[in-house]
Amino acid sequence: MVWYSHECVCVCLIVRFESDMVGVCSVFFFFLMIRRPPRSTLSSSSAASDVYKRQVSTQSTGFSIDHHLKAPIFATAGTTVELWDVNRTKPIQTFEWGDDTIRHCRFNKVETDLLACCMADRGMTIFDTRTRSGHSKIILEMTCNSVCWSPFDPNTFVAGCDDWNCYLFDMRVPGKPKSVFQGHVSAVTSVDFSPTGTHFCAGSMDLSLIHISEPTRLLSISYAVFCLKKKKKKIKRISKS
Repeated sequence: MVWYSHECVCVCLIVRFESDMVGVCSVFFFFLMIRRPPRSTLSSSSAASDVYKRQVSTQSTGFSIDHHLKAPIFATAGTTVELWDVNRTKPIQTFEWGDDTIRHCRFNKVETDLLACCMADRGMTIFDTRTRSGHSKIILEMTCNSVCWSPFDPNTFVAGCDDWNCYLFDMRVPGKPKSVFQGHVSAVTSVDFSPTGTHFCAGSMDLSLIHISEPTRLLSISYAVFCLKKKKKKIKRISKS
């Protein structure tokens, strides 16, 4: 099924399976909440009008979106971080730390009120939605592009940065990473943990994907590297008569 959502570039998408909600973030100051039809009625011939869509205007360009694990709340990141209730048209909370753009945001999967954000000033900030304020901020050597929390350890998260490395942090000791994972030869653009929390993958602009197992156990870390080939575009040559 195809949903016609935005009239411009969609930069991020998140799916909330519990409520069948899809959040789509756009570069033109709004994001879209789409409620999927029931799976029993979902078919290739389903009409676009059967899908509930609601467009919400934001105060900044959207670069990332994530959903709360328990509550019907979305978080969008741009020049500020905004929390949205699915039943409202205005943000319920707004966070900012400085004037720099927030590139990526992710909710903690255990302590669900904590939100980690990657900022353009080489900082990585953790906000607490209960106190409506910033919890802590880590300054890295280069810009962080992606962050992901461990699904079982509420204090552990991994960050992928422009210096080709991935950093494993403990929130209780934010000044120094627990581990540094190398292997890419270009900026790391995406990181994500496995559902068990014992593995994580990192994607890079060098067209490679690195799979790291047991990242918290320094003596039993294993790497697996997958190379992604870029498809060559076929150029049609027109012969002159």
